[in-house]
Amino acid sequence: MPHYFIALAAVTLATVSIICSYFQYRKGNFRISALFLVLAALFLRLYMASDQYLHEWDERYHALVAKNMLDNFFLPKLYKLPLLTYNYRDWSSGYIWLHKQPLPLWCMALSMKLFGVNEFALRLPSVLISTFAVYLTYFIGKKLFGQKIGLLAAFFHAINGLVLEMTGGRVATDHVDVFFLFFVELAVVFTIVYSARRQMIFNVLTGICIGSAVLCKWLPAFVVVPIWLALNYNRLNFIENLKGLTVIIVSAFVVFMPWQIYCHTNFPLEYANEMGHNYRHITEVLDGNTGGVFYFVDKLFITLNEFIWIALFCFCFKLYKGDRVPQRLALWFWAALPFLFFTIAKTKMQGYLLFTYPALFIILAGFCDLLLIRNDSSIKQILQRLVFAIVVGLSIRFSIERIKPLQDQSAQIYWANELRNMEDKTGKKVYFNVKHCIEGMFYTNSIMYGFTPSPEQIEELKLKGYEVIINQNPKL
Repeated sequence: MPHYFIALAAVTLATVSIICSYFQYRKGNFRISALFLVLAALFLRLYMASDQYLHEWDERYHALVAKNMLDNFFLPKLYKLPLLTYNYRDWSSGYIWLHKQPLPLWCMALSMKLFGVNEFALRLPSVLISTFAVYLTYFIGKKLFGQKIGLLAAFFHAINGLVLEMTGGRVATDHVDVFFLFFVELAVVFTIVYSARRQMIFNVLTGICIGSAVLCKWLPAFVVVPIWLALNYNRLNFIENLKGLTVIIVSAFVVFMPWQIYCHTNFPLEYANEMGHNYRHITEVLDGNTGGVFYFVDKLFITLNEFIWIALFCFCFKLYKGDRVPQRLALWFWAALPFLFFTIAKTKMQGYLLFTYPALFIILAGFCDLLLIRNDSSIKQILQRLVFAIVVGLSIRFSIERIKPLQDQSAQIYWANELRNMEDKTGKKVYFNVKHCIEGMFYTNSIMYGFTPSPEQIEELKLKGYEVIINQNPKL
């Protein structure tokens, strides 16, 4: 079936679900309304995960390492065998692969173990947690500001184009940032529940989620700590605050430190190199990912909504006026601290702020709620409704642009199928001059390289019992 038929079906089902959500909201069935939004999110994410080829950055690398983890979950490898000399400092062509933390890769590997080595199984964990994250956004928005804002925020989350692209692996940082968003958001949920119930178990769960987020994408996960302080500082005495924070931090370290110790012990050179690489993001431009001081200002206009900065101004004005200060301060920390940090950092990518988007969806929903307030002046009310319709329309427009329902995928499907046909049952073929060598090793059990070998390398491989094949197809 052509992919644009699948896209049409997904968009139609999502639209019907959103309409049903609206009518359930009008009836006062808020939870059912939220579940319809989650269903709409699922339809869109299933479509985004249906591409029959691996995407270039960074999904193909995550896919290959996850596949190789099927042999050993604690041995992350890019190349299954290091047949040739490699540079351990080069994450795109080395052997032991520690360029990303392991939790998303483990989930991908487990999914492929259950459902086979294919693109959909690879993406299924991201589809599931990205869908569930929509409900988490509803929960957070509802608990902090009420049902209407929670539902509007969940709507913005369900259809956001960048989140959809990340879930489908179509753009850089892909599944890793989807997992990171989910665990940070889940930690915020447990923080909110703790602030209401005062049971220490929820601090333990908050810490576990922070630790899990670190195992997805490192230390920015600790943004949850100031969020916790904002919601609890004035409600607890100093000792209770200290006890709660200690439980959270210890729980987080118990989750993420064993992997760090294991890697430092077993792969010291690779681990030291990757830790250094992490911190170089702050002081250097890596892999050409640069941008000026207004990089993220511009990105939020085109990845979230053109009205987001007006919404942020209104949000900060209400914070200044003292309206629900703990809740607004928590969201401010969630959105502003990562924004400031990554603006200062030299290396910049649009996905770096993805884990702040639930807070921004809630802030945008709060702005829309202001627009829906009834006024005595009918003209003013009409203008407010018009602006609300524009805000929603811009989010829908951006969603459709990122879904790309009419995109021609024939070239990508061609080379993916040709690579699948290069399956080597003997395990003794080594291909060279393969443009899509990383994808090729995902689709087959062969070893593939993207360069032409030297005579010495050919002789070395033949002595090891391998057949050397030089690819002549420029499309592969």
